[in-house]
Amino acid sequence: MYIGKHKLQMVKADVVVDNGSISVLTDPRLEKCHMRSKGFGHDRETKETIRNVLSKHMEKLGLFSDARVLELSERTIAAGASETLADSIREGMLDCAVTVCDGAGTVVSSKPGIVQAIGAVIPWLSETTPIPETQSELKQHGSYLIDDKATIDQVRGVELAAMHGYKRIGVTMVGIKSSILRELRRVEKDKGLQLTALVVHNSEMTEEDARTLLNENADIVWGCASEVVRAIIGPKAVLQMQGPVPMFALTERGKRCALARIANYQDPILVARSDLPVLPPEIQPEPML
Repeated sequence: MYIGKHKLQMVKADVVVDNGSISVLTDPRLEKCHMRSKGFGHDRETKETIRNVLSKHMEKLGLFSDARVLELSERTIAAGASETLADSIREGMLDCAVTVCDGAGTVVSSKPGIVQAIGAVIPWLSETTPIPETQSELKQHGSYLIDDKATIDQVRGVELAAMHGYKRIGVTMVGIKSSILRELRRVEKDKGLQLTALVVHNSEMTEEDARTLLNENADIVWGCASEVVRAIIGPKAVLQMQGPVPMFALTERGKRCALARIANYQDPILVARSDLPVLPPEIQPEPML
């Protein structure tokens, strides 16, 4: 059964899911994403493609319902954030991950399968409704929630992880809220942590955001449909994982997490020396935002 109201963005369209009913409130500002085109068979993004793709995610993983899939071994995206976090935990690079789950809000988990299930297909979730069944199952699997109200607060999530004894913590955050990274680094210093910041959902990032991320040593930043990320952050990368949505590792810690993902990727993969960024025009999003 689908429960509650959840606010999110998908290909830069505002979407509300209310008791399972999908309302796409605005047209997608991203017209073409080659990764989505390849995965779902459509050429251009429309309100209808958003509904169709989100419906498939809801059916497959039980998003926004009391039957949420919360353990997943399948890791299909070469340079995905949840895949990188899950494999970094698996390889001993991280103790846990702080991510965002529908029905639960900010979650601390040390199990790769749970980290992957939470983040495998979830778009930018800005607000979610508590779903008791989801919260209960996460707790049964050893995960921690910052409260039972499904609050999304990554700083509190890192503080909670530290309270439970975790030191090497991976955390996702949204690039256009770059000031959060300052708070995360403050917590890292105050509590003696090793924090790996993965910056996602970066389309429409400003130059100020990009420079804040560089100044505060963001570890991994995804290119999304951002011209700013490609122009300002891409040249600072020490490792890039190629694809329609390039992943830029900016620190030694970020590079090692990216290498953990590479080590666990099952398909053939090319590793090459190059100046960065490498941006084949035929696979870039349209338009750049």
